[in-house]
Amino acid sequence: MSFNIPTQIEKDIVRGKATYQTFQTGIGGQTVITVTPNSYIVIFGYDFSPAGGGLLQVGVPPTSGIENLPISISYFGTQQISFYSNNAFNPFIHHVPIQCSVIDAASALYQVNNTPIARQVYIISGSDVAVTVGLVRTLTLPGCVFEPIPVTPATPGFMTYGGNTQTPAIQSTLSPIAAMTFTQPQINNYNQYGFAAPFPANAANQAFWTPNALTGLTEPSNLISTLGVSSELNAVCHYYLNVHYALYNRAIPEELG
Repeated sequence: MSFNIPTQIEKDIVRGKATYQTFQTGIGGQTVITVTPNSYIVIFGYDFSPAGGGLLQVGVPPTSGIENLPISISYFGTQQISFYSNNAFNPFIHHVPIQCSVIDAASALYQVNNTPIARQVYIISGSDVAVTVGLVRTLTLPGCVFEPIPVTPATPGFMTYGGNTQTPAIQSTLSPIAAMTFTQPQINNYNQYGFAAPFPANAANQAFWTPNALTGLTEPSNLISTLGVSSELNAVCHYYLNVHYALYNRAIPEELG
C-alpha cells in the first residue's frame, strides 16, 4: 500500500488497544463490513483494483481531434466506491485510464488499466459499513443547467468564477431515478446567487451516483456478464478492493463519535 498507518492508530495497535484488520471484497458490487456491538472501526485506507482488466475492445484509431472512447470500454473509465454507516456517507470517484494501442490505419485496441489505486481515508464507524462499488456510465440525464455565477461574499471576483463571463454547470442530475441533483456552488444560501433556475428538489451537495443500471451506478459483475462469452468467469475482469482498518473492542469515545 502507498499510504501510512496514522501515527495514533499505529501506537494503539502496538500497545494492544486496537487490532489491525483487512477486508477483501470484489466481483459483486455490494458488501458489508460487520462491526460487532460495543466496538468500532477506523478505516484508514484502501487498495482498489478497478474492474475491466482483461477486456479488450477493437475500434477505429483516434484522429487528431478529440473524440469519445468506444462505448463498451468507456463504461469502465469512471468507477465509484462509497462507504455508508450510521455515522456518515463517504463516496470516492476514480477515473481509470483507458489505454489505446494502434494496430493499423483502420483499427486500434482499447483496454482498461487496472493497476491498483491506493487511497488514504479516515472513516470511523460503530455500526456495520456498507461498501458499494459501481461503474458510472452516464454523466447526466436529461442535462445540466448552466448559468453565470455572480460576485458574492463566497465567490469573489477574479479569485473564483464569481463575475466571470463563463457559465458553469450549477445543476447536474447525476442519478435521475432517485431525482438527486448535484447543486453548485452551494446548497445553503443558494438564493444569494440569484439564479434563474429554481432550487432543485432533492438537491445534493456532493457529486455521487446512486445505483441504477442505466442512469446511475452500474453493478460491475452484472455488466461484465453481458459483454462477452465467459467474461464473467475471467477473474481479471472484475474489481477487487482491500480495506485497511483498526478494530477497537470498546464503544466509540465521545470525542470521536
